[in-house]
Amino acid sequence: MSNQYSRIAIATGASSGIGEATVRKFVTSGFCVVGNARNAAKLRELKQEMGAAFCGIAGDATDSIVLDKLFASAIERFGKSADIVVANAGRGLGGSVKDADLSKFEEVLKLNVTGTLALLQKAANEMMTEQQSNYPNRAADIVIIGSVVGRHASPFSAVYGAPLLYGDDVANAIHYIVTQPPQVHISDIIVRPTRQDYP
Repeated sequence: MSNQYSRIAIATGASSGIGEATVRKFVTSGFCVVGNARNAAKLRELKQEMGAAFCGIAGDATDSIVLDKLFASAIERFGKSADIVVANAGRGLGGSVKDADLSKFEEVLKLNVTGTLALLQKAANEMMTEQQSNYPNRAADIVIIGSVVGRHASPFSAVYGAPLLYGDDVANAIHYIVTQPPQVHISDIIVRPTRQDYP
């Protein structure tokens, strides 16, 4: 399926929001994508819509077996290892500090922090091997999606929150990052809605 110009991406949280928009942006840009989400039915829909450029792997992004399968599937389906990893899977926890349901906070930490770190470690180890022999001829990008609430407290989600944007708005920024030349490193981008009332 792939040719020497295609890039191979892995994206978690691919069944909705930013993840789905990123998958669509990548496929329309000529990339091949291995998308992960817990929603197997949605992944099947994306596969039917996008065809051979998309491979869906259902499962929990915190499961090491699922992570292994993402990287193995890139090679099996597209003929070469992934050179883009978008760590997007995450969940929120609404409410202020005084009334948020902290019994659910462990799940937030497992997915948003521990699971993301496991994905980043796996990506770094996989990509380092390729980069030793292919840099700067082949780029390798890891993109971590976070919320602006990590920088500014939100009155609506003091424990966690997300910006009021469309998935495409963030997908465009991700596409910009991964289409820069291999010698360019973008360390930080903040994408914010223009009419958000709080910082």
